[in-house]
Amino acid sequence: AFAFALQSVGRPQLPLLVEGLRNEQTEAQAMAYLVELGQPVARPLGASLADPDAKQRARVAMTLGLIGGQDAIAALDRAKQDADTDTARA
Repeated sequence: AFAFALQSVGRPQLPLLVEGLRNEQTEAQAMAYLVELGQPVARPLGASLADPDAKQRARVAMTLGLIGGQDAIAALDRAKQDADTDTARA
């Protein structure tokens, strides 16, 4: 919640929110925060599609899909080429 509040007022905390996607206990809340932050975080969030963890890439792809917008779509177009089928389908 603290990272979300800081990001909301222009103090970058995106890495902490993205890390929240890794943990099953915080994944849903982190995703909700990222979706609420919306299109301004889509481009930097798209960089997380290069994460070595396939499950994390899939979570990021799902989040980008919920955010929508041109930056999210551009990142998701790249994700369709992912070797991990769950990421490519997300």
